[in-house]
Amino acid sequence: MIKTRQSSSAQIWRIAAKTSVLVLVLAAAGCVHLKPWERGELMQECMQGTVDPLSTALDVHVFRTREAMLGAETGAGVSCGCN
Repeated sequence: MIKTRQSSSAQIWRIAAKTSVLVLVLAAAGCVHLKPWERGELMQECMQGTVDPLSTALDVHVFRTREAMLGAETGAGVSCGCN
């Protein structure tokens, strides 16, 4: 029996299809349904983004002072603070 060689584009499509299936399977494996009593762990203060507004404001102030420019936390620009 003679084996025919697949075209390059067919091989690329086959690899792309296998890769996309693998990515979808891995992404679906990361989805977890929590039970109601497990959700309490995620509701703790340490898991929240901003725990204390005053503490956050102090952190921003210290960061701005250390970087010597206003708006340092947004990444608007890079400066040494010399001017």
